[in-house]
Parts: sequence; C-alpha cells; structure tokens
Amino acid sequence: MIRVSDIKLGLEQVANSKEVLITNVREVREYTDGKRTDNILGYAYEVTAPKNKYEKFSIKVEEKAPVITSDELEAKGGTVKATANDFVGSFYHRGDDYVFTAKASKVVLL
Repeated sequence: MIRVSDIKLGLEQVANSKEVLITNVREVREYTDGKRTDNILGYAYEVTAPKNKYEKFSIKVEEKAPVITSDELEAKGGTVKATANDFVGSFYHRGDDYVFTAKASKVVLL
C-alpha cells in the first residue's frame, strides 16, 4: 500500500523552479531524551518559492557551517537566490494533519 509518507518530491515539484529565495537561517540542534543539546547537526534554510505563490518551507542540511549567516543575509537585503542539491521533500503524519519536511545534501547560493 502506498502511504503519503512514501511520496518524495523534488525541488521543481515543490517550488515550480530550481530556484528559491533564502529568507532566514537557523541551527538544527540534536535532541537527547527530549532535551536540546549544544550539538549542532546542521542548518535549516527558510525559503520562499516565488514561482509557487511565494510558498514558504524549510530545507534542512547536515553541514558544519551555513552557506550564509543571518548577518550576511541581512546585509544582502534579507533574501538571496539559491538552489538545493539532492532535494527531497516529503510529508509525515502529526496528529490529524500532514506536515511537509524537506532536506538536501547542500544549499548553493546563486
């Protein structure tokens, strides 16, 4: 049986384009026993998709340093064009709803 959580989407399917706009960057922390630790697992890039009615979502990437910091993003006017290598979007069930999640191997500034 096919489940909603088995469906995988590429960046072009989600954003209607290979390009998105990064609007924010935040650390993704490790959690142990339900508690946040100081260990940074990677970064989440909050993006908007101009070719898809400016839909917003986050792309998580496991990396040691972000491709752009919040200060650098602010200095560039608050948004920068980017794409995501090996992007995979999917849904998971939470309560009575489905939530969208996305990851990539790398975010590349354009």
